[in-house]
Order: sequence, then structure tokens, then C-alpha cells
Amino acid sequence: MITIDNLVVQFGGVKPINELSAVLTAPVAGLIGPNGAGKTTLLNVLSGFIRPVQGTVSLGAQALLPMTPLQRVRAGLRRSFQTEQVVGDLTVAGNIAAIADHVVGAPHRSEAVDEALSFVGLSAAADRLGQSLNLFQRRLVELAKCVVGKPKLILLDEPAAGLTEEEGKAFRELVLRIPAEFRAQILVIDHDVDLIRSMCSETMVLDYGKLLALGPTQTVLADPNVRRAYLGSSEMSGNSEVRVENLVVERGGKRVIHDISFSVAAGEVTTLLGANGAGKSSTVMAMAGVLPRGGAVRLGDIALEGFVPDRIRRAGLALVPEGHRVLGQLSVEDNILVSALDPAATARRQGLERAYEIFPELAERRRQSASDLSGGQKQMVAMAQAFVAKPRFMIVDELSLGLAPAVVKRLAEALKIAAAGGIGVLLIEQFANLALDLADKALVLERGRLVFDGPAATLKAQPDILHGAYLAS
Repeated sequence: MITIDNLVVQFGGVKPINELSAVLTAPVAGLIGPNGAGKTTLLNVLSGFIRPVQGTVSLGAQALLPMTPLQRVRAGLRRSFQTEQVVGDLTVAGNIAAIADHVVGAPHRSEAVDEALSFVGLSAAADRLGQSLNLFQRRLVELAKCVVGKPKLILLDEPAAGLTEEEGKAFRELVLRIPAEFRAQILVIDHDVDLIRSMCSETMVLDYGKLLALGPTQTVLADPNVRRAYLGSSEMSGNSEVRVENLVVERGGKRVIHDISFSVAAGEVTTLLGANGAGKSSTVMAMAGVLPRGGAVRLGDIALEGFVPDRIRRAGLALVPEGHRVLGQLSVEDNILVSALDPAATARRQGLERAYEIFPELAERRRQSASDLSGGQKQMVAMAQAFVAKPRFMIVDELSLGLAPAVVKRLAEALKIAAAGGIGVLLIEQFANLALDLADKALVLERGRLVFDGPAATLKAQPDILHGAYLAS
């Protein structure tokens, strides 16, 4: 049983967890909420990575907050992460043994590792290196690390992300066996409501760090307040896509975009690909009102004709421009605040909480001058400026430009969170493989003309289309 009483986490004037009290008793409980609700912050409190300013958290009769992270592991707390943490240079057994070394006495470690391997069905792969495993096998290793050494509470953060339907079902069946076989409680955090519905008998919903709902999962998911929190507002139903119709753009007297039409759906990532000079940036700048254009851009039922960039942003279409652009003379927090559209203090604070929930590293640097940030941190600020405006749709121009792979991976995770929360994302990206791995749908431009509009998986399976577009421009 997890007992949370009057919990408060504070970053300066922002409270991503605000007077939260809840008792979770179900063997498998769910934790859901919109972007910035406080889910990851709560996991980090439970894990010992963030220290709250107020409140208590107990696992059974044990008070967790006085313990260090290692002490919590030894007391029975386990956690998986959104990005699996399998060490490529260790064997499968070695990855599990690295946890067992801290939680199982030496005489019983080998037996405990074998038990965990058997549970997840990886006994035959015990001597394989982690780097040789596919995604499903790596997820199984993460689960094995969670069950080794008599766990009491297992935190699973988006455990089935990236798995096929068949793999997800097999993984779910394993998780549901854990309470009976290991006598451990499980807390599942996921944006996939269907997964939560199928696994969790009890679900807690957070919104702006406060408890929005707690109870039987079916009852909670039917709650109108919960549904509104996920959609952001009732207006979302009328703005299910951005539609570009017969777009024409001229620059320097030369036509660079030739009568193209496409749509971007809410809750999905659409990627726009093409060689340098194909017209990608011209397309998105015209959509955002930065460049004059012919044709039409519609946000649901709203025609954006004659809208200046600020009015387009207020209508719900936010642009993250190329080049990690920030106001260097302002602090990180002020950079984010100037992008908030609602002047009310409460709304501005809630916007900050959302931004810091998605990018907690910015909370640590909130007073730092933006000019002193790394390129990756500046890109996080630029994306936070879009998030704080509570957009229905985001355009992200060159996500990875000049950034290290580890930073790009972190930013890509933020786009997945945005889409899972109902935001439609149009991504312009120089690295096609990265973009196609993220995207639900793909568009390909060739010399200002649209030559492909379809599922990203189809484009991955037919690389000649993309190769031709890159060679032709």
C-alpha cells in the first residue's frame, strides 16, 4: 500500500506537486494525467531523486522520504524508465546481477538471477550481450531487474512503449502475474489509456500536481473532468486537424512551394522530409504566418487567412523555429513566461509547471541566463515556450540541428509526450530515420512539390521514394 499525505514539491515559485494526498491499495494501480500533470515528478519523489518540501510517503509501514535511493531499493522499491537502461556491454544475466548485488545476499544471488530470468522467459538468453537484444527483449530485462530480490513496490514508466500489439499483450500478462508470484504492488504510468484500462483495477489522475480523480479504473476513465483534462478544453473536438490547402509560396520573386495540400492530425506526429532547398522551412513559415502565401490554412473550423503570427499562435498553432532561439539576456524562467498567452498569474504558474514537468532540467536552471545554456538546453527552452502556450498543434523545425544524439533522444521523448497528450506535431527533421521512427505520418517535398503523403511505416518500407527526393533537389 502506498500512502501519500499532503505532498508538496516546489521549484522556486512553481509547485509541480501541490498538496497531494492519496492511498493506493490495488495490486496493480495506474497513474495518468495530461502533459505537465506531475506524474514524472511523483515517480522521482518515490524513487528518491527529488526531495519534497512538505508531506510524507509510506510504503506499507515504512516511511520512504528519510531513505536514500539505494536504501529504498534495498527496502523493496524497483523502477523501470521510459528509456530502458539495459547495459549493452553486459550479458542479460549480468544486467540483472547488477541489481541483485545490492538486494540479495551473496549465497542466494545466482538463484535469484535465475528466478528472474525464468519469470520473463530469458533463461536461454542469459549469456547474450545487452546490445544484441531487440526492444521487446530489453523490456523483459528491465522487468527482470524489477522482480529480482523480493520487491515490494515496482514503478513502471511507460513499460510497453514501442512494442507491437502481440509483444504488448505478452508483457502485460507478465506484469499481471507479479503481485501473486512476488507479493509486490505495481504502479504503472502510461499515456496509453487502453493499457491502463487492461492492467489496472485502480487509477489515480493528476492535473497540475493536484489529485483530480482516484478510484476504480473504469469509473475514473469515464469521469468528465478526467476527459476534459486530457483534451485540454472542449474546443479540441472542433480542431482535430490542421489542413493546408493549395499552398503557394514565393520568395525573391521565385515560386518555391507549388500548390501543395496536406493535413496534420491531433495526437499524432507528422514529419515533413526533403532535401535542403526542397521547401520545408518555407512551408512551415507560411503556415505560421511568417511568410506571405497563397492557398488556405485551417485549424479545425478556423480559417487562418489574414492572421499575423501572434494571432495564429493564440489560435493554437505554435512554432518552434530552427536554431535554438532564446532571449539570451533573460533567465530561463523569464524566457518561458514571456511565451505564456494567458496573463493570469495562476495560468502562468500552471504553464511553468507543465514546462518543468516535461523538462525538469530547466527547473534546476530557472534563474540562469539563457545565453549560458548549451545548445540542447536552449532547444528545450524553445520547446518549453511552445508548451507553455498550451497549443493544439506544434511545428518543430529541425529538432536535432547541431545537437548530440543523447540530447536529441531526450527532445524526441518530449514530442512523444506531446502527441500522447493530444497535441498534433509537424516535425521538420534532417535525419530521416529519426523522424520516421517518431512519426505516424510522413510527407516528402521535392522542389516545392509534395511527392509522398502517407504512413511513415510505408515510407520506411519504400526508401526509394525518399532517396529519389533527396537526389532530385
